[in-house]
Amino acid sequence: MNPHVVMIDLETLSLQHNAYILQLGVQQMDLRTGFGQKASWGIKGQEGRHIDPDTVRWWMKQDRGVAAKVFNLDGLMPMQTVNETWMSLAAITTNCSVWAAPSTFDLAVLKDLFGGKTPWSHRQGLCLKSVAALLDPTGELKPPENRQHHDAEADCEWQLAYLRRLYEKVTGPVTAALPA
Repeated sequence: MNPHVVMIDLETLSLQHNAYILQLGVQQMDLRTGFGQKASWGIKGQEGRHIDPDTVRWWMKQDRGVAAKVFNLDGLMPMQTVNETWMSLAAITTNCSVWAAPSTFDLAVLKDLFGGKTPWSHRQGLCLKSVAALLDPTGELKPPENRQHHDAEADCEWQLAYLRRLYEKVTGPVTAALPA
């Protein structure tokens, strides 16, 4: 298992491959050390992306604090800037595996958003849910509950913590990250 990973999480207004993206979270990490970088942003200029009324109703039932952060319109990044930023990830993802939970949704929505182009190859896209089902079928390795569930940045952090525990199960103990 490649220790150099990028975790991606999306919050959307639909479950279709052309879903309107509310928030995109990306976090890079070396699973051996726990060191990495993270970012999240909203995207403006997604005309024509799918919005499902049932998903909007579902969001209205979620934690108000998380929803306020996800629906925050301040600092939305223009689509062109997101595209340029995204494609600049090519240097980071060259030697990384690219993860999502599930990859069949998050990575497919991003591929659609960027017109079928991604800065990673199809061989690099991996699914945390699939690996967890194989290595941790009872869920005993899961980290404590993510209290900010459905915030893309917080979900990336939780998913990476879980992936790191799964990585340790395969490779043995890893170096603890130094406190920030």
